[in-house]
Amino acid sequence: MVSLIEQQSVQAKVNECLAKVLVRFGVDIPKPIIRYNLRGAVAGRAYYYQHLIDLNAVLLKENGQKFIDRTVVHEVAHLIAYKLYGSNIRPHGREWANLMVMLGAQPNRCHSYDVTNARIGKTYSYSCGCRKHALTGIRHKRSREGSRYTCTKCRKVLVWDQGSPSVAT
Repeated sequence: MVSLIEQQSVQAKVNECLAKVLVRFGVDIPKPIIRYNLRGAVAGRAYYYQHLIDLNAVLLKENGQKFIDRTVVHEVAHLIAYKLYGSNIRPHGREWANLMVMLGAQPNRCHSYDVTNARIGKTYSYSCGCRKHALTGIRHKRSREGSRYTCTKCRKVLVWDQGSPSVAT
């Protein structure tokens, strides 16, 4: 459950971003609907046609202002880019990246939050040359069907540790 103070902080950041767009572009973009229904490792998601942002309540609670300054701005920038430039732009393309900078945030595509408490479902133990990895059920199934995943550090292919127990989270 997201507290009223957290909701107000999110809304304040959204309002700040929309005010910057009004000053810079002269475009008054309506406030989006904000929901807190995302689960798992996804921090946020923007829905253009519904003019809606869905956020992960667990990651918001655990990361506070950092989440608001990064993820909320990230998702608002998606909605603004859609309103300003239409649907024929890349989701994390030049227009979106420029908006992120204008809004005072780094144009990073992915977050680096600890998602331990946000994970749902069973994970499967995989290893590479340098460490262990926990893959979701979806990625495990895809791996068994031939998809290959590599470690971002050592670049080796992840191998399922069939002898290791799966971790239920």
